[in-house]
Amino acid sequence: MRKIAALVSLGFVCLSLTVSGCSSTPRTTAQPTSVATPLENIQYTMPAGSLAGSSVTYSKVCSAGQSISGYAELTGTNYGADWSYAWTLQILGPGGESILDWQGHYVNSPRKDFSIVASYAGTYTIRVSHVSTYPKNLTISVSPPGWGYGGAAAYVPPSLTVSPSPTSGTPSAPSPTTGLLSERETEVLWLVAEGLSNQQIASKLTVSLSTAKTHVHRLFEKLNAKDRLQAVTRARELKLI
Repeated sequence: MRKIAALVSLGFVCLSLTVSGCSSTPRTTAQPTSVATPLENIQYTMPAGSLAGSSVTYSKVCSAGQSISGYAELTGTNYGADWSYAWTLQILGPGGESILDWQGHYVNSPRKDFSIVASYAGTYTIRVSHVSTYPKNLTISVSPPGWGYGGAAAYVPPSLTVSPSPTSGTPSAPSPTTGLLSERETEVLWLVAEGLSNQQIASKLTVSLSTAKTHVHRLFEKLNAKDRLQAVTRARELKLI
């Protein structure tokens, strides 16, 4: 009986020590997890604009020191001529000043990340402009959310505007352009305006690819153009098409 009593007493001592040891263990407090600033995903379809293009804007009132970050991305079908076309991403300050002015090409740079800090309180604007043969799908993911649609407008890149030649005195009547292009070159011009590639022009006219390239090259020379878009823009100004 004494042995049994001693064992029971020993068991109570061990249990007491175990409980005491548990209670002496410091409790850990759960740390609050950081919550990321929510992003706003904006979806918009940029219309096709092989001769000009379009731009769309989104605006938001931001406080001084507020971070504005995210990305803009243009995706969709790329036509041959789109290799030479570009799209731009701009962020404008409350006074209309340019904070970010970036230009890239669809094939090589379909996405642009951005991150700025608002210098002072006011309305900030995100503007995306494009020129392309096919419509493009625009995605803007931006933090903080709450950007309002500011509308869309036609867009012609400044690099494609043709400056008038300087004249002295009273401007004279425009020189006639009849005969500037041959009948074949005019036909090629219309096909270029429709967005056809050199290979497609060759097939359409039933000529070799090298012959089609020669026609397009001569077209550029006569219109003083660097690319297809500029050639068509110049041709329209001269009322050739």
